[in-house]
Amino acid sequence: MSNQQDQIIAITVAGGVGRRMASETPKQFLPLDGKPLLLHSLEVFDRHPAITAQCVVLDPAYHAMVRSEAPWTSLSKPLILAEPGAERADSVRSALRAVKGQAAIVLIHDAARPLLIAAMIDATLAHARQGRGAIIARPVAETVKRADGEQRIAETVDRRDLWIAETPQTFPFDLIWRAHESAVAQGLVLTDDAQAVEALGEPVALCPAESPNPKITVAQDLGVVETLLRGRGEGAVAR
Repeated sequence: MSNQQDQIIAITVAGGVGRRMASETPKQFLPLDGKPLLLHSLEVFDRHPAITAQCVVLDPAYHAMVRSEAPWTSLSKPLILAEPGAERADSVRSALRAVKGQAAIVLIHDAARPLLIAAMIDATLAHARQGRGAIIARPVAETVKRADGEQRIAETVDRRDLWIAETPQTFPFDLIWRAHESAVAQGLVLTDDAQAVEALGEPVALCPAESPNPKITVAQDLGVVETLLRGRGEGAVAR
């Protein structure tokens, strides 16, 4: 690989077991439109001209398979494998350690969002290249209620400034490394990576998800995502 200052590495977090999927096969390996769910995101990163390498957080039991067996061997860019931790944030930190000294910018993506497209990469990268963090997100469209302790409505929340965080979330490496180190020191429980950067007081841009980017959580989600994937066609996936 070239100098660190040129390196943009895509990190895909795929270390979970997907207990809510009610399947013996880990969620990231379930078939989606003829290929493993995880491979959809990896192929988009592999095709993108700005991405120089990939890092996948994956149970070590699957490392040899991903390195040596089809269809995984169709990926052309350097592949770094990292081991998952107890929580998602631990898995991300494992990946950051694996690419430390190699990456100038990292994109952090959840394997459970297989409808990634190149435009999402481009949008967040534009900010990271200027030294800022950025995430794919979508404005909240529904009415939001805050509950009391007995599942009764306490109030209606003003949704005008509310967004749903998605992935990829993209940062200069030094920024996200510093943010995660600080989060560990403070004992913060992170639900996404932008939260760690927010805690530093650093800005994180919101990039609207102009294409559906749902997360697969339960078995029924697979059918919905497969319909969306087929509906937009292979040409749209590649853009």
